[in-house]
Amino acid sequence: MDPSALRGVKKMRLLRRIGRGQPVTHRVEASTSREVQAPVHIARLPDFIMLKILSYLSAEEVVCNIRATSRKWNAYSKEDELWRNLAFVPKVSMPDDILYMCFKNMPQLRTFILNHTRDCDLVIDRICVYCPQMKNINIRTKPGPSLSQIEKLLYKFPEIKCVNVRCFGSLMHIDFAKLNTCIHNPHILSLYINSTHYGYDFTLDIGMVKLGTYLLGQLTPIEKLRLELQERKNYLKCLAVSCKVTQESLNEICECKQLTYLLITNNDEVDDESYDIFCLLSLRSLETMQLLALENSDVGDVIHGIHQVDFHRITKLEVVKGGSALESVMNSLISLCKNLNHLNVQDNLLTDEDLSSIEQCSKLEYLDISKNPLLTNECLRKLSLGCRLLRYLDLTACPVINDDFILVIRNCNKLQTLRIEGEFFAGNHFRHLKTFFPELSEFHVYHVQDEVLYSSLKEEMPTLKIIQCEIDVEVCNYKW
Repeated sequence: MDPSALRGVKKMRLLRRIGRGQPVTHRVEASTSREVQAPVHIARLPDFIMLKILSYLSAEEVVCNIRATSRKWNAYSKEDELWRNLAFVPKVSMPDDILYMCFKNMPQLRTFILNHTRDCDLVIDRICVYCPQMKNINIRTKPGPSLSQIEKLLYKFPEIKCVNVRCFGSLMHIDFAKLNTCIHNPHILSLYINSTHYGYDFTLDIGMVKLGTYLLGQLTPIEKLRLELQERKNYLKCLAVSCKVTQESLNEICECKQLTYLLITNNDEVDDESYDIFCLLSLRSLETMQLLALENSDVGDVIHGIHQVDFHRITKLEVVKGGSALESVMNSLISLCKNLNHLNVQDNLLTDEDLSSIEQCSKLEYLDISKNPLLTNECLRKLSLGCRLLRYLDLTACPVINDDFILVIRNCNKLQTLRIEGEFFAGNHFRHLKTFFPELSEFHVYHVQDEVLYSSLKEEMPTLKIIQCEIDVEVCNYKW
């Protein structure tokens, strides 16, 4: 027999023995002069290698499949080392009873991510009951859980690291864990000050949960804020302030150079004082910046110096009701945040030009441009050029955007959730959804004239969850 053919026969016999789990002690001669070790059966791999392999599976695969394979693999599926980096990301097609069963069988679960609409209050209930080691919760859909459930969650898990949700009634995705002053962390400050009363609780007024209690006593609000910031400015990491915004308060905030999380909301209904919000550009360590109701902000000299700043650390930016000053420099601001993963600019008067630099945000996965009545399809064309990783897009109440938008954003083929509530669409291009967005799992629509369109769409994409407006069309006209 030819020597090369003989070596091939020996290798085949060896592989069969390995597949049957039989021990292999001899070596196989390779085609070169060197000798190589025979492959090792998977049952003989070291535990740390097996755990590394299993970490590439989904959490539900570990619970439903790996545990049923063998006793040894069942033991692997319960190792803390495996669950340290394993996230549970349920699919939209997973029924609620299966979801809750998974929670019951995941006592070591540390990370939960929800990308679609569910009854978030029930989800929080199950997590509190079945997942005592929970560390990270990220609910990207809106609305999320109620305030009472967030309070329950923070009470149950006082050491939780992330609770990034958009609670019912809020306009932003807020990480409540980073602002939870109940754990007495000196790196965290959450301060609510009412502009007309000096004795208010240590709370936030933008749909946030109570995060502690602090009475101002005889101090005025700005004095109390100044005192707290001066004491912590060298080590403060997370700051949430809800008060009447003044230039003096902003200057105090700018002294906290270690800030990574900043949330500012102006709760003064009669805001007649202008302020330069762009002094915050000096905070170079920021990873998250959220600004709400700052209509009286002033541009100042920011136009000349803004391009000299680099916000490469910012991954999450939310500017809601930002006012004309913020809108005028939004394009420049976005261009500085090239690592953005999450962008929320709803409820503004942005134009296509204000968002023309969005194509530079190649890592963007979440975009909410709802309630911007001046945006057109041109803005989406820029988006489609650079944001190929986009998974969530909200176009609610953007009346100038027309049916052709589906053709415009076809390059965003990883899209999973699309919201077009608040406006009427004829649905001329809905038939392309399956082709352009094969991963689309949730589609929020308003009122479409052709009901046959829905039926055909459901037949073509049986796993797509279509959420229609349940309000009568004549009544719903006043919804937005």
